[in-house]
Amino acid sequence: MQIPHTTAGQSKLRRVAIDTTTYHNNVRTIWQLHDTGNAQGKLGQLQADIHALESHEQQSQGDLRSHIQEILLGDQLLATHIVRDQRQFKRAYSHANEAVRVAKSMQDNDLIATALFTRGWTCLEWGLFGSMQQGVFQVQQEKIRAAIDDFGATLKVFPVQDDMHPQLRGCLTMYMARAQAALALSRGERIPASLLLALDNVADTVGKQNIDDVYTRALVTGTRKSWHQAGYLSTRAIAFNTAGLPGQALKELNALESLMEKTYRKDDTRQFAWLDILRGNIYMGLGEFGEATARARRALLACQDINSITNIAIISDIYGRLLTSSYKTASDVRELGAILRKSAASVMMPEEEPRS
Repeated sequence: MQIPHTTAGQSKLRRVAIDTTTYHNNVRTIWQLHDTGNAQGKLGQLQADIHALESHEQQSQGDLRSHIQEILLGDQLLATHIVRDQRQFKRAYSHANEAVRVAKSMQDNDLIATALFTRGWTCLEWGLFGSMQQGVFQVQQEKIRAAIDDFGATLKVFPVQDDMHPQLRGCLTMYMARAQAALALSRGERIPASLLLALDNVADTVGKQNIDDVYTRALVTGTRKSWHQAGYLSTRAIAFNTAGLPGQALKELNALESLMEKTYRKDDTRQFAWLDILRGNIYMGLGEFGEATARARRALLACQDINSITNIAIISDIYGRLLTSSYKTASDVRELGAILRKSAASVMMPEEEPRS
């Protein structure tokens, strides 16, 4: 971007334009780091960049302001993902809320949809994983309702659904179904058949308009991963298991097995750990407690390596339910508990609710 510096004001704008290169490089690098492992050590840098970009946002206008806002939006989305993985849901919500603000200021429907989806995703995880009693998660219905509201608002951004990026539409439909199923079960209600049928209606979005660059993908679809067949099957498994259908969830994961090697890199620790956690939860629903314990243990060791606090908390919930099962005295359950006790004590406690 060439800006003549014939005046002091133009010179200042030029310096800001040059400075954005560093911010742009930082957000791309940290996205890659988060994608493959542990980016928590870069949060300080990310937070400093956010503060600087917010200052530049207020002082700039036109194309330069739009460029700054795009990087700022990427930073806020990235910060949401990183701190949500740390089970800091209030902080993650704050970053997601700022992403919504920036996107609306840019008046870009694609970015608005991504930001709203990200905020809804954060509310969903807050509602599912934010509160524990006696080592077991307690659903927070108000957070789930907030997630459903944000997912609904995302759909309204594009009155014609085909105008939304197909991969975002596919993910959004799955997450909406998961949220609605979780809320219905927490109320003791039946799962509507239409909710489960919706999972089939987005099969045609798989692999459409792929975006290879992780940073651009996150801006456009709200996710780190491409919406491929393996991702579709694992997300279906999550939704079915949330709906209390572990048998169907296991079928989805079994169908995924043949795709693993060609879909995921060997160093994709976060993804493999999550799939083990998912299998552990499914086996709990099927009463196969030995398999559930084995999967939970393997996932726990991986999650400790990448310091994924939210996932460790999910494993803690599995352990808490094992302690109320007929399998509670098994040696592998005791071993799982011993490994968990070496994790951060804060993982075992519910996150404090914000004061009104």
